[in-house]
Amino acid sequence: MGLLHSVNWSFFNKKNIKALSIWSIAAFFYGYEFFLRASPSVMQSELQRDFLLDAEGLGFIVSLYYWAYASMQVPAGMLIDRFGPRKILTLAALICALGILAFGFSTEPVLAGVSRFMIGFGSAFAIIGTFKLAGNWFPASQFAFFAGFTLTFGTIGATLAGEPLAVLVNWIGWRSSLFFLSGVGILNAVVLWFFVKDHPSSQNSKIFPEANKDENAGKVWETFKAVISNSQSWYIGAFAAFIYIPITCFGELWGFPFIMKSCSYGKTEAAFVISLIFIGITGGAPLFGWLSDSWKRRKIPLFMGTFGALISVTIAIYVPNLSLGIMSFLMIVLGICLGSHMILFALIRENNPPNASAIASGFGNFVCMIVPGLIQYLIGVSLDFLNKGGVTTNEKFYSLSSFKISLLFIPVGLVLAAICLSFARETYARQVNETRV
Repeated sequence: MGLLHSVNWSFFNKKNIKALSIWSIAAFFYGYEFFLRASPSVMQSELQRDFLLDAEGLGFIVSLYYWAYASMQVPAGMLIDRFGPRKILTLAALICALGILAFGFSTEPVLAGVSRFMIGFGSAFAIIGTFKLAGNWFPASQFAFFAGFTLTFGTIGATLAGEPLAVLVNWIGWRSSLFFLSGVGILNAVVLWFFVKDHPSSQNSKIFPEANKDENAGKVWETFKAVISNSQSWYIGAFAAFIYIPITCFGELWGFPFIMKSCSYGKTEAAFVISLIFIGITGGAPLFGWLSDSWKRRKIPLFMGTFGALISVTIAIYVPNLSLGIMSFLMIVLGICLGSHMILFALIRENNPPNASAIASGFGNFVCMIVPGLIQYLIGVSLDFLNKGGVTTNEKFYSLSSFKISLLFIPVGLVLAAICLSFARETYARQVNETRV
């Protein structure tokens, strides 16, 4: 009751239903790109078989998404601030659709890697553009709440990339599944172009402080320098990088074969268990967003989520002979706790100039992706190194002990996340940096 009561329901009238529709269309694109990001998890054996890949090769191709995604985060913020989210998101959705289509046609690892890079490039604009629209259309006091619900769209996409995608791949094959997904992306691009509007017509209204024209008018380089010269951007960015490792490395790639090996599950069961992480995030993101806005605190909910994730993932990886029920419970708890990470975008926005919102969010997302992408690749390298001499083109040949050693990156990363967060400045849910650049 408290969570629902926290929303200003007077905003949800006929006049403002357009705001919700516009935000939902952009959030759908974020869910779509999250689906594409997580999709290789349930196609591992097919991809390794068809492209003759070992764990390092698979990890490298999948990680190319993150290199493209991370490298475009700051430019994405600049472009969205300059040209507006509608045009940029439409083009980005088309790039994702073409990338997944090209991946489906790929017959060589190089082409698959280029296609994966394209998908990451287009995906880079999704969450920043959605945040920009949320800031333009909703009251600032509700930003953390709607940021949490934005992540809900993403986690729904990731959940659908688990068991439902596994069933589709088994039914029509992985290539035909990707062709279908390409069509969904093209349709999303059409809807973005024709139905999204960058900001309300009353741009100067105090109800929508993020919608001022001067945020798009120029001084992009000065704004960027203000963000990267702010030590708080780096503390929060480093926290983002480490807190996201469990999602990228466990939820989106290596957790699937680990659970198959650790618990002797089939693909469908393992995909279901992994999908519970994203179901947990779906509930955890708005929950922690509501707690943060209600308590007027950012760091306390982030610490709670970090330590909860550390405990649950450590038990899941290192305690032997876990039943299906216990493992499922741990994955839901892990997801709920990881849902807290969306608060960091409010924290980094509030610690930077108010007209640097998209660039600050983009910088946070840049660091958030580049480190987990590297760790995802290094886990594959570690698995190959620890299983030298064996056949390595299928996940079933990797030993359980090698998984447990390689996945040490995850709990260590969460400890480092807590350390970085301790240096971040609490904003008490208000803009502490009022300087405009």
